[in-house]
Amino acid sequence: MRTSFVILTWNRGEMLPVCLEALYDAINDKKQSEIIIFNNASTD
Repeated sequence: MRTSFVILTWNRGEMLPVCLEALYDAINDKKQSEIIIFNNASTD
């Protein structure tokens, strides 16, 4: 089964690498997973 992880972000660019690293480390089946990031009109 394919799993999608969706991250919504707004003016938190400095936190995104930390979030992505933690999420990537927690994913067991990386070949059946995807991470989708939505930028909600950030100004940073």
